[in-house]
Amino acid sequence: MHIHKKTGFFSLIPRFSFLLFPFIFWVLMLLAFDSPFEVGCTLIAAAVHESAHLFAFFLLGRSSSLPVPRLFGFRIYGKELLSYRSEIICYASGPLANLLAVAVAAPLAAISKEAYATFAVINLATGLCNLLPVKGYDGYKLIHTVLSSSLNREVYIRALDALSLLITALITFLTLYMIGRTGSGYWLFSVFFVSLLLEVASGVKNAESENNRDFGRF
Repeated sequence: MHIHKKTGFFSLIPRFSFLLFPFIFWVLMLLAFDSPFEVGCTLIAAAVHESAHLFAFFLLGRSSSLPVPRLFGFRIYGKELLSYRSEIICYASGPLANLLAVAVAAPLAAISKEAYATFAVINLATGLCNLLPVKGYDGYKLIHTVLSSSLNREVYIRALDALSLLITALITFLTLYMIGRTGSGYWLFSVFFVSLLLEVASGVKNAESENNRDFGRF
């Protein structure tokens, strides 16, 4: 009986660490900002981004999970198989919502320059960063979905994976240069350095066989 209790306890450790590590990362990243206002803007930008994904699922009449914490962000799982077109809409909705927030905040910067400018810059960074063709980001998923509808998808997706690895490595070393020149950018370096390690560890994998989804239907 005692052994079974131990086994049950240790089986909970992976689940606990699955939530704990992302929480620790987000706390450390938020502490890297200069002011509480920047922290607030970052959290709002993240909320805008994830809410847009959820709203896209709702508009498409599809069910999804709530945002699940992941290292470097959150992930939403669709509970139903989506068409290619629906996937594109869902992936694009987050970055587009951030860019829409920029369009709203930018004119207001004339009223309160520092506050609205900071909010606009953080949303711009969130939107553009998520459009990068890097694994785990919306940009990669968008391109992956489009390429998956091609007859030569395996070749194209291999090239996309190689591009993802190249961009991740490039940004990692560029942030090292930025740290050396300005003394800032530590959190950005940590994000892409760990991403680089994960990509190198997994390698450039072959594209998985696709199911027969219809690109033109919801």
